[in-house]
Amino acid sequence: MSTWVAWAPVNERLLLGHFKHSVGHLSVIAAYALTKGATNSEKEDFYAQLESVTLRCDRNDMVVILCDFNAVAGTMRTDDTTAKQVAMVWACVAKKRH
Repeated sequence: MSTWVAWAPVNERLLLGHFKHSVGHLSVIAAYALTKGATNSEKEDFYAQLESVTLRCDRNDMVVILCDFNAVAGTMRTDDTTAKQVAMVWACVAKKRH
C-alpha cells in the first residue's frame, strides 16, 4: 500500500501533498514566503493563497505546514507583519477544524 496519495503544485511558492498513514490522512503544505522586499499587496496575496490551500485540506486530516517565513530573530526586529499573517492562517485552520 502506497502512503503517497496526491500532490498539487499551487504556484512557484506553494505545494500541497496528501499522504495516508496508520490512523488517517496527512496533508503537507510546503511554502516559501516572500522576502521583506515584497510589497504589502504581494505578501497579502501569498498569505491569502496559503489560507486557500489550508482550506483544501480535509477536516479530519492532520495538517503540517513546512515553511520558510523569513523569520528575524532577536530584539532588532521592527516588523511583526509576518507573525500576524501566520497567526491568521493558523486561526483559519483552527476555525475549520471546529
